[in-house]
Amino acid sequence: DIQRHFADHELILSLGLESIINVPVRWRGGVLGTMNLLHGPGYFSATSVDVARLLTPYLVAPLLQD
Repeated sequence: DIQRHFADHELILSLGLESIINVPVRWRGGVLGTMNLLHGPGYFSATSVDVARLLTPYLVAPLLQD
């Protein structure tokens, strides 16, 4: 999936990063950006995704700053 979805897949894989979580940071019905977490093979679990989703609201204020 990394090769299919990331233009820089060669770099990502060369760094040993095979686990990725990308979670949208939402605000007022829109998306301000994404939180992207990368780590070695098999690192993330379903619980990791749940925790990442819980953390994204804390990124709204920094993303709204000019």
